Amino acid sequence: MDDMKVMLLAEALYQKSNSTAVPWGQRDRTIRKTWIDAARQQIERDAATAKADLPHA
Repeated sequence: MDDMKVMLLAEALYQKSNSTAVPWGQRDRTIRKTWIDAARQQIERDAATAKADLPHA
């Protein structure tokens, strides 16, 4: 899995739901890890969905 893609998605997910106005760069590893894990899960779900949508030979 592309680490840069995960990090960018994690930050985007965080920013979308951030109601505290605390920038991503000021969050500690504990908070970031939660969003990084969520981003990885979303990427995995998207990949599985894309694979399932492929025509079977």
